[in-house]
Amino acid sequence: MYKRFWRCVVMLWLGLWLLWGSSLPLAADAPVVHAVLFYSSSCSHCYYVVTEVLPPILEQHGEQFLVVGVNTSEEGGYSLYRAAIEHFAIPDERLGVPTLIIGDNVLVGSGEIPEQLPGLIEDYLEPVSYTHLRAHETVLDLVCRLLLE
Repeated sequence: MYKRFWRCVVMLWLGLWLLWGSSLPLAADAPVVHAVLFYSSSCSHCYYVVTEVLPPILEQHGEQFLVVGVNTSEEGGYSLYRAAIEHFAIPDERLGVPTLIIGDNVLVGSGEIPEQLPGLIEDYLEPVSYTHLRAHETVLDLVCRLLLE
């Protein structure tokens, strides 16, 4: 029961975080893209992604690209990773770290992440037209509708 409760909490947290993986500029603020990076402190590919791939991307986008790192070597981090595997139905042949989740995209390894991440960030930062919004629409309505479009 305790394990199931924490799995639900983890999935809720991860779901909410990833929900805002796509940029939604609801105010005059610039859009922000969120990502979750699962890594292991003993993984050389993870080290490469963290020290060589992400710094120039983070520098280029500043506060418009935020990454949360989750260390899978720790029990809580591994639980989050397992929950993400289940949620995104990641097949066995794609399991491993580094794994970066941005929106509904799962990038695995030190090849996919540098190849695909810059383009995904640019896609998520593209302006979205909100001229068709109804005046009574709430933020939750907006998010749900945009996800379904």
